Amino acid sequence: MQTLELQVEHLADHTAQLKVKVDPERVEQAMRGAARKVSKELRIPGFRPGKAPYHVVLNLVGREGLIREAIEDIGDDIYGKALDESGIQPYAAGEITDLNVEDGLTLTFIVPKRPEVKLGDYRALRLDYNEPDVTEEAVENAVDRTRETLAVAEAAGRPAQMGDKVMLKIRGVFADSKGHEHEHDHEHAEGEEHDHDHDHDHAEVFMDEANYEVILREDPKRDLLPEFSAQLVGLAEEETKSFALSIPEDEENKELAGRPVNFEITINKVESMTLPGKDDFLAELATNGEVKTLDGLRDKLRVDLREAMVSMAD
Repeated sequence: MQTLELQVEHLADHTAQLKVKVDPERVEQAMRGAARKVSKELRIPGFRPGKAPYHVVLNLVGREGLIREAIEDIGDDIYGKALDESGIQPYAAGEITDLNVEDGLTLTFIVPKRPEVKLGDYRALRLDYNEPDVTEEAVENAVDRTRETLAVAEAAGRPAQMGDKVMLKIRGVFADSKGHEHEHDHEHAEGEEHDHDHDHDHAEVFMDEANYEVILREDPKRDLLPEFSAQLVGLAEEETKSFALSIPEDEENKELAGRPVNFEITINKVESMTLPGKDDFLAELATNGEVKTLDGLRDKLRVDLREAMVSMAD
């Protein structure tokens, strides 16, 4: 059993404080497990439940959100092992009084103690913690998403380029699946709902959407898959293209990690995006005049992100 990095302090009110620094590798594993759970519970456009890659879920939820979701799975185990190593026998459930994610993950528990009492039901632990901290990076990402939401989109009248919003018909199948779907086996009328329950007789489907909206980005962390946007650059409306990409090797879902995907896409629409500036006008535009400054907008987004984290943890 792995030894915890544990600090124990016996307090005057007959309680004990256990401060546990969680191994970074375990945090990362738990985050990836949480991402799989989130991908099954949330509707993520373009992906079947449980099939969204880790980086897609991470971009949607945020690192802090995934950590707090992960604690729901590993918190009880960490608490129990901390009790075992400290030798403390609680007479009631402990509680988390501090959760620090700025330097890895450190959990602080307060445990009511009583001598010579059998181990309590620590699985009744409630994850009550102080308001989570929101990183500046998360706030700036929220500002950027706000700008994209308020962008003016208009027909580009030219081939797609980075920064454009593109609507496309897309189908991706795993190239290494046992059956191989022949080209055009899956054709159906555009916009028509198609049942692919029979696809197990052919290739395993990664995603299939008649109208999938994507903003072409150079940042691989915000792309569908690394280099996906680059494949669409230079394509005009009604143009089609077939290409292959691979899901990153570090994808936690072992059913997806490293697997090659054959894509067939048709460009339905290309729109140029005119984003509002990152200034005080953005704040007024985003809040209907309620917030007057960019710093005020950042404060509001920080509160919104914190509330979302708390809600996810609950």
